[in-house]
Amino acid sequence: MTDAWNFRSGMISMLEQRGAYLYRNGDVVGKLESPHCIAVRDRRHYFRKYGGFALAVEAYEWLLNKGFTYFRVIYRPEKKIITYRISDFASGYRIDYPPHGEQYVLPTTTSLEPDEKSGLNG
Repeated sequence: MTDAWNFRSGMISMLEQRGAYLYRNGDVVGKLESPHCIAVRDRRHYFRKYGGFALAVEAYEWLLNKGFTYFRVIYRPEKKIITYRISDFASGYRIDYPPHGEQYVLPTTTSLEPDEKSGLNG
C-alpha cells in the first residue's frame, strides 16, 4: 500500500493491491496478470481531446516498480483491446484531472496493437 499527497488536488491518493487487483482510492485500476495490468474501460474513460486512455501517475510508478510492462485496456461496449507499454506513458500528456489527480494520457495511435476498425486510432 502506498500513500501519496497530491499537492494540486489536495487529496491523499492511496494505492493498494488486494489479491489480483490494484485499487486506487477504492476504485479498480486493473487486474494484475504479470506482465500485464488489465483494465476494463468504457466511453467515460476515453479522452477525446487526447485520443486515448489515462493511467494515474501513482499507478504508473507502482506498476513499474513492481515489474509490470504492459497496460491493456479492454474498451467496452466495443470490446476492443488496446495495449500500451507502461513506460511509454511518461512520454504522453501529463494532465491534472480533478478529482482524480495527475494522469498520464496516451493516444491509441501509440498502442502496441492498434485496432483500425475501432475508429480510435486516427
